[in-house]
Amino acid sequence: MPRVSDPDADFDLAAEVAALRPAMTASVAVASFVGTVRSRNDGSAVSGMELEHYPGMTRRPSRR
Repeated sequence: MPRVSDPDADFDLAAEVAALRPAMTASVAVASFVGTVRSRNDGSAVSGMELEHYPGMTRRPSRR
């Protein structure tokens, strides 16, 4: 079942990964990025961060 989370709320990374485990098989991996975003860049305030991904690498492979 798809999960929807509030992007502005704090979350527990370990709990999120644990929630994925029941559906995992031997061929599944979980990768995460955890970091801190600086408050200023080139003298200007940072108001957000954008994350891009390659959709082809995040979709379930089709069965042949």
